[in-house]
Amino acid sequence: MKILVVDLETGMIDAVGDPFDPGNCVICEIGIVRLDLATGEVSEVVNKICREGPPCHGDSWIFRNSSLTLDQVSCSITLADLRNDVQFVLAGGLPVTSWGHGFDLRILESRGYAIPLRFWDPLRTLAPYLGMPSPYGYGWKWPSVEEAYAFFHPWKALYTLSHRAVEDALTEASIIYDATVTWPELTSDWSSYI
Repeated sequence: MKILVVDLETGMIDAVGDPFDPGNCVICEIGIVRLDLATGEVSEVVNKICREGPPCHGDSWIFRNSSLTLDQVSCSITLADLRNDVQFVLAGGLPVTSWGHGFDLRILESRGYAIPLRFWDPLRTLAPYLGMPSPYGYGWKWPSVEEAYAFFHPWKALYTLSHRAVEDALTEASIIYDATVTWPELTSDWSSYI
């Protein structure tokens, strides 16, 4: 079985506004990778810096926390010019996921992209498997990508996300693969986790 893993990098229109509000977010980079759950092979499908209609604020979090620059975004292809290619990939018959459907996939859908088939959300699905206690004393904490990576690779140095779309999607895909190898029901009964 193959799936797609999506990661977006976004800037903000209003740098002090809500960074999770789709109306305040501007897509700056799209990364999509294909993961073969049988072999662990991952291949890059989309790796594009882009810009949307309203320009993003130069003081957006992404420019202070990654190698992505405002100049790269300002001089890039428009999201509108990428629309057909990205939609073709998303609607190509493979289940689609992201680390937190409530952000990446919600942002894409707010821009009119259709995602007809979803895979489970690793942010939510892996929480009880990884068993990180909630700081509030109940249930399990939703794991960050770094925490999940450390769970599967405790012998490696601490991992920090690059906050570059395709690089982060590659890491997220490797975590999903590790999880499906460790807990095979995540593949054999994948649709029950959506």
